[in-house]
Amino acid sequence: MYSNLGYYSEVNRAPAYSGRVSDTVIKVIFDDQKEVIWCGLTNGTIATLECPSLRTYSRWHAHPLNTPILDMCLAGGGGGSRSSAFSVSPDLAVLHSVGGSRLFRFDPYSLKLRGSSNSPSSKSSSSGSSFSNSSFNASTLGALTTCCVDPRSLSSHDAPTSSGSKIFLGGSRGGILLDLNRASSEFLYDVVESSYDISGGVSLARGGVNGGVIAIASGSGWIHLLDTREPNGGMGPGSESGIRSQGTLAHGGGISSLAVQGDYVISSGFTTKGASNGSLTSSLPSSLALPDSNIKIFDIRLGLKLLHSVPIPVPVSVPVS
Repeated sequence: MYSNLGYYSEVNRAPAYSGRVSDTVIKVIFDDQKEVIWCGLTNGTIATLECPSLRTYSRWHAHPLNTPILDMCLAGGGGGSRSSAFSVSPDLAVLHSVGGSRLFRFDPYSLKLRGSSNSPSSKSSSSGSSFSNSSFNASTLGALTTCCVDPRSLSSHDAPTSSGSKIFLGGSRGGILLDLNRASSEFLYDVVESSYDISGGVSLARGGVNGGVIAIASGSGWIHLLDTREPNGGMGPGSESGIRSQGTLAHGGGISSLAVQGDYVISSGFTTKGASNGSLTSSLPSSLALPDSNIKIFDIRLGLKLLHSVPIPVPVSVPVS
């Protein structure tokens, strides 16, 4: 879209998938190295489209059929190139190149590590090589929900790893940190570097906050800052950081969107405010999650203190012409 005096006009439109109408796009990210858009669909397909023409660059089945892609993030996979992306579905995390070549596959329940033979980060065979980690239990991770690059593995930070080589995976019960540099066919290194016990699980995770920490949203509506250098990410009793272990309740009914920029974390979500007499929702169950009409902005320098709660008008009805 182009902006003209505050208004936006459509530049182009194109279907990301030519199959069933019910196969819809649920995740979109821009590639920061190529003029390409990554699209994740509800049927497990990833499509890369040229921008702004929206011509199909490539399309492939990245996850099992009819398994929705819940989240995607750009990643270098240990090779320094950012023209690759990680995608997660409930039971699988996969790294693909922009053309659809599979570079890395992580299935926490089969405990199989699979990568392409020409992957810069993984030299394991395509048939898969086993690995084990006595400190990692897949049941403590739960179903996968989200992913993001550990900011400390990027070249702008002082970590001695290849660009984007560490990936945080969030699940319904906790989170783990994968180090793609540990994947090898000669030595079966464990790629699970750390695991994190996070109350309420993880619904969203976003890197890019100043200080190299990861902002995570729990399933119960809390926002925490996870520091991969500290025990349990600086979120538990073993943490040396009191600020990061506290967190803050952002939306009582859950968080639907999370964004970070510099020292700020922004969220939107749902509320479960109790019904009051005479209110519009007095006849609804008090546990029913309703859209929160406020976008909230937090400052990490003040321990995730709420700076602003900006009300956004929510329509109660849609006019029919």
